[in-house]
Formats: sequence, structure tokens, C-alpha cells
Amino acid sequence: MMAGTMVVAVYEHTADLKYRLAAAKIRQAFEDYPCNSDGGFWHARSLPHEMWIDGVFMGQMFLTRYGAVIGDRDYCFDEATRQILILASHCRKGDTGLFLHAYDESRNAAWTDPATGLSPEVWSEGLGWYALVLVESLMVLPLDHPSRPQVVKILLTLVEGLRKTQDANTGLWYQIVDKGDRPDNWHDTSGSAMFLYTIQRAIDLGFVGAEKYGLSSKEDTRGLFQKPRLTWMDWWIFTTLAMASAFSPAMLTTSIIPRALTLKKQWIHSCGLQWRLRNPLLRKIAVEELHSRC
Repeated sequence: MMAGTMVVAVYEHTADLKYRLAAAKIRQAFEDYPCNSDGGFWHARSLPHEMWIDGVFMGQMFLTRYGAVIGDRDYCFDEATRQILILASHCRKGDTGLFLHAYDESRNAAWTDPATGLSPEVWSEGLGWYALVLVESLMVLPLDHPSRPQVVKILLTLVEGLRKTQDANTGLWYQIVDKGDRPDNWHDTSGSAMFLYTIQRAIDLGFVGAEKYGLSSKEDTRGLFQKPRLTWMDWWIFTTLAMASAFSPAMLTTSIIPRALTLKKQWIHSCGLQWRLRNPLLRKIAVEELHSRC
């Protein structure tokens, strides 16, 4: 469904009916999409009762854009804000303004707290997607929509929580957002970029003041340009994966992707600190795969 956002954008740009029809097909998928007892969408049909924070972005970005550009505004805006609020009601981490990564209504997932159904940590990239859907939704949500004040309140508390957890030395946030004091934690440029965008957009929309939250391109964004580093090994692995997909689809679909998805599933579902603080798995997957075929 996340890709549907681009389908709507292409239709808005071209007015080509085929893109409108494609977007309508995606919109229809929401009619029978499974949800928890409170209406919260499952992260996937294959993940019963699990609601993940990044999944809110994936579905609701499409709905808000569909409602704004194509139609069915009442359903799209009502459903999108309902999902944002349901996630907040479950995953809010005390009074920090931050949100935990996932909730399992059934308490069956390996990562879930049996008492609360919650995952244990605040993951930067997942929270970044949620931050984006807040500001992006508010850009198109009607001013008189009944849920708008609640979405604004979530945004305000989140921005304040991010202000308190930003690393003053780099302008970045950590992989586990609120545990920057741990030596095995690290700065996450992906989540940080989304946080910086969200804060600046909140300023642009008039929700927070620039005097308190204003970003300096020289100071607060410097970490985004200084932090990323790719070695020759990284380039080799990415190139190999690209070549595999282009010249040997069978290798990609029968071996590399299944192994990657299995490890990714273990990593994401655990949502735990030790898993979140491990090094990326892509190198391990690609190197082992290439060695097995040499």
C-alpha cells in the first residue's frame, strides 16, 4: 500500500486515468484489511494482531493523499487519523513524547511484553516514519476535521521529546532514541533525517516556534553529511546484489532474499535493545551467499 502514494502522485501530475484506476484498486484493499478489536490495522495480513509504528506511515500516507487528490475524503481522513491515534494510545512511552515500536494485541509475538503487549524500545527509523505521517497528514487534513487537534497534540509532544533526546554534539539521534548514554548505541542518520524534516515542517506549519525548535543548517544538519561512510566492501556487496537482481533473478529470489527476509523478520520482530544495536545484516547475508557460490 505504501507504493500507492506514488501512484496518486503520478496521477496528480499526469491526470492519466490508468493511475487513478490503480490507486482505486489499492484503496479497495482497505475494505477487508484485518484489524484488531479497536480497529488498529495489522502490520501485514501475515502478522495477526501486530501493529507497528512504521506501518501507520505506509497505509495512512496513501489514504491521506488519496483523499486529498482523488476523493472519498471522509473515509480516508477519518481512517488515517484513527490509525494515528490508535497507535499513540498503545505505544506512547510514558510522558516522554516518544513511542515504542510495536504493539501485539494477542501477546503472542516473541518480542511482546506479556502484560502490555508492547515492544521494549524506541527505534529511531520507525519513529521517524510516524513523525513524517503526522506532519504530512496535517498538511492536507481539513482544518475542521474533528481529529486534527489530537494529531497536533501528538506532534507537539513528539517534537518536544525529540528536542530532549537530540545529541547536542552532532545534531543527530541515536538508534535507540532515548538511550544515547549506552556505549553500544550509535547515531542513526535515517531516523535523524526524518526527525529534522518533521521539526522543520512543524515550524513551517506554525505548530512550534523557530526560537525554540529552529534548525540551523550549519549546526543541526551537519551530522547528516558527516556521518555516512561506505567502504569498498559495502559498494561491492550492493553492486553484487544489484547484479544478481539484473542477471540472475533466480539467485536473488531463491536464496538471497529469503535469507535476508528471515533474518530481517527475526531482527524486526524482536524489537529488543540487543537486536536493534547489532550491526546491519546485509553484509553478512551477501558475503555468505557469495562464498557459498564461489
